[in-house]
Amino acid sequence: MLWRKKMQGRVFINYRRSDAAGVAGRLADSLEIYFGDKRVFRDVESIEGGAEFGHVIGQNLHAADAMIVLIGPQWLTVTDVNGVRRLDDPDDWVRQEISVALQKVSLFSRAY
Repeated sequence: MLWRKKMQGRVFINYRRSDAAGVAGRLADSLEIYFGDKRVFRDVESIEGGAEFGHVIGQNLHAADAMIVLIGPQWLTVTDVNGVRRLDDPDDWVRQEISVALQKVSLFSRAY
């Protein structure tokens, strides 16, 4: 059975907690069964208390072989406390993570 074979590779799950946290958790559980322990990164579960958030995110983004972006029903319209769409904020973590992943793909594709 395919699910019993442990696969190599690392997966980074990108999501908005307010929009897809439950789905992200269930997906991470399934992927960990498939890929094995410590091969799936989901911020809430993968960052230890006291760790520097941005540094850990960056390390795991660069180590990932794939990123899964979960887009829930409010993904585009989620706002901050001032009513500004979070996706329009250059400091938004979801936006930054996707940007880094796209840059990584772009650099990789130019090498070939």
